[in-house]
Amino acid sequence: MSFSMRLFVLVAFVTIMMMTTCQGHMMMSHPSVWGRNSQKWELQNPLNSGTRNWFMHGAKKDTNSQLTLRAGGSVTIPIICGGAYGQEGSAASKCRPFASALHKGGGCALSIAYKSANSVTKDDFTIFSVNYDCPNSGINIPFRIPSNLPSCADCVCAWTWIPNEESSTNEMYMNGFNCKVEGGSGRLTGGPKLTYFAVPGGRNPGFRPRYNQPRTGIKNGAQTLQVQ
Repeated sequence: MSFSMRLFVLVAFVTIMMMTTCQGHMMMSHPSVWGRNSQKWELQNPLNSGTRNWFMHGAKKDTNSQLTLRAGGSVTIPIICGGAYGQEGSAASKCRPFASALHKGGGCALSIAYKSANSVTKDDFTIFSVNYDCPNSGINIPFRIPSNLPSCADCVCAWTWIPNEESSTNEMYMNGFNCKVEGGSGRLTGGPKLTYFAVPGGRNPGFRPRYNQPRTGIKNGAQTLQVQ
């Protein structure tokens, strides 16, 4: 093989590896997601405290779009690889080459903060729904909504994922989004709090606290909430 041919093969290999690295993680895809237009496919990257992607991936509210949640109902969340950003209609085929990005699942959670976008902090979120089979190659992930989730016209929600330890390093993913809740009443006073893993100051329980890990005590489906 000539030198030029060897060089061409090397460049092609490096390019493929870079594409896999750059587009081989997962993210929530919806117009309500913070940073969707500014960070684009970079929203797929895991959290890293001390950098611009902490917390809420470092994104601020930059859209007025909302995801509507109906108390007692369900909602479907598209979870895609970064390679499918802007081509969500073809996400299943676009993400197929990056199947390893699913990291054998681990379970995903939806949480909510009854705070404004300007005042919300990382400690304000309560988990209200979990899907143990998330992410998966099906792209569209259903989540059950508690029947007593209080209504709000303009809340802050988050999608989080802690991958299976058999297929990933210690890492956690998080995308924030605008949400509103209809059909509920009362005031949220208790429920499973969103905790953080693999970031400085995050939870260190001595095991991987993925959402489908029984030791976390978080059940599959709508969570049990305390409302007054």
